[in-house]
Amino acid sequence: MSKGRSSLLLEIIIVLLFFALSGAVVLGMFLKAGELSASGRALGRALFAAQDAVEGLRASDEPEQYLASVGFTPSEPGGWRKTDKTDRSPEILINLADEALPAGRLWSVEVSVHDREKRLTSLSASWYVPDKAVAE
Repeated sequence: MSKGRSSLLLEIIIVLLFFALSGAVVLGMFLKAGELSASGRALGRALFAAQDAVEGLRASDEPEQYLASVGFTPSEPGGWRKTDKTDRSPEILINLADEALPAGRLWSVEVSVHDREKRLTSLSASWYVPDKAVAE
């Protein structure tokens, strides 16, 4: 009878260990899913911010004035920076360049979005703006 009790006790201990291990694995999976979800949300916000900056620049007649009006500050020659520390939004860096052509101006921009220690995304765009005299 004692042998039967000890084997039953051993079996119960093994089952409890199995369930504890299973619970730990499932908990780890949920934690990883939460991290991936947060990372995906941050990347989505970064892409939206980069696209918003590029579209605003393309719609503007004077890109430098547009950047200043939406809160960017000059950081280096051709560079602009927007950092909002109040609401965990990412830092946006813009390198803006233009090239005068005979019939207009070619603008190019590189937008990179950073979150604390890492770069989340970057986006490049170029567009051509004809001179008003040529366009008429």
